[in-house]
This record gives sequence, structure tokens and C-alpha cells, in this order.
Amino acid sequence: EYVLFERPTDSRVRRELGSFAVDRPAYFHSFGLTDRYAILLESPLRLRPTALLRQRAFIEGYTWDDDRASRFLIFDRESGEVVSTPRVDPCFVFHHVNAFEQPAENRVVVDVIAFEDSEVIQSLYLDRLRSGEEPVPGGELRRYRLPVGDGATEERTLLAGPIEFPMLDYRRVNTRPYRYLYALGHTNPPAIGLLNCLVKYDLETDSQCVWHEP
Repeated sequence: EYVLFERPTDSRVRRELGSFAVDRPAYFHSFGLTDRYAILLESPLRLRPTALLRQRAFIEGYTWDDDRASRFLIFDRESGEVVSTPRVDPCFVFHHVNAFEQPAENRVVVDVIAFEDSEVIQSLYLDRLRSGEEPVPGGELRRYRLPVGDGATEERTLLAGPIEFPMLDYRRVNTRPYRYLYALGHTNPPAIGLLNCLVKYDLETDSQCVWHEP
């Protein structure tokens, strides 16, 4: 099961908010947060529990299940209940960018850096990076508008990338609509080797500027 905890900033004691039972847990690296909800994007990269008994890297206990879609689990932060589980096309995510609510439409907007599958993990093994020959799959900035109750899920690509490691002005815009995203990018897609430039993307004007030096 997935277990959701919270911890006040002035305390070292955490408390359990809620949980959600699953047959094979998915891999998670980050999550989305709004004033009211906590949001997990559950990918088809699923754990084989018996694999953890072997002397292998932890991530090698996971396999990509082509028969599964991805889905969002939207936890109500007050009750701890999962109030919505909208399904989306299979994808893999390391990093959530931001999330915010649209109460008038009973929706949550979630922005992530999405990959088509989990091949990016294999591409980051040191032997493949050091070869200098194989491309590293690029993530894209993808936006989901998710129904909290009934309704269809909307999905669109905001920036094709390749980008990763998103950053925004958290103190001002975390959990709120925002305009600027900063991320790592690549000057020559498809990216061979590590990402090599900084990208500033303006969501309002759909424009970007790039900083790079040799």
C-alpha cells in the first residue's frame, strides 16, 4: 500500500493521513501538492517484491508492465481519502513541476516532466553515459487537467523538450498558477550524454530562452 504522511514544519513527529492498497507498488520519485490535495502519478513501472531478496540494485526490482495504464491518485489532505483515480496513457515521471486547483470546474491541474516509458533509467547507467554514444531520452513538460469527480481528463504537451530537473519560484507560486519554468535542456536533441543548458520557459507566451556555454 501507499501511505500518506504529513509533518508540521515545527515538529519532528509525522502522522499518517491515509493509505491506498495496491497489488504491485509503482516507483515514485516525487508528488504533486495543492492546498487541498496530494497527488501521486502511478506509472506502469511496478515492483516485483521477491526481486528485493536478491543482491541487486533496488531499481532492478521494478519492471515495466505494458498492460497497465498510468493513473493519478488524488488524496484529500484533510480526510486522507483517495477521492479520484483518473487514468491516462502510460508514461513515466521523475519530477512533478507544480499543481493547482480550479475549483469552479472541480479540477486539479498537474504539470510534470513526462517520459514515454522508463527507458530513461537504463540510459543513466554509468557505462552507457560514459560511452558518449547513446541518446538520453528527453522528458517533456506535460499538463494534465484532472477531474476530482466526474469528467474527462485533458492532456497536452506544453514544451516538447528534452528537459528535466524543473524549478520554479516555490515561495510565490507553488500550489498556484505560474508563468515561468526553469529546467535543464539540451542544445542538440536528441540528447547525447547529459543535459547541457539552462532553459527558461514562459507558459503565457509559449516562448523560451536558453543559456549555454561550451
